[in-house]
Amino acid sequence: MLAGNGEDFYAIEAKASNGRPIYLTGEEVEALVYFSQNFGAKPRIGVRFDREEWYFFHPADLYVTDGGNYRVKQETALAEGTDIEELTGGPAQTKLSGN
Repeated sequence: MLAGNGEDFYAIEAKASNGRPIYLTGEEVEALVYFSQNFGAKPRIGVRFDREEWYFFHPADLYVTDGGNYRVKQETALAEGTDIEELTGGPAQTKLSGN
């Protein structure tokens, strides 16, 4: 997903979970970073757990497993993630959807 406000542009890989940790393969993250670099966007991983808001991470801030995959736990998202207001610098008026 691409999002921007005219000044900042983000390429976002969005994932949702019912409470289990979210995993991304190393290839998914590498593709996001490559895509972001080609379009002048900032790469972000967006995660949402049931009954929670969306939280965003730079790929370098994610935990990397021994197998080279990336993981986000719900408690990590709540404690360390960037919410939509912080990401955009304003009130959350934008909704993320699959459309």
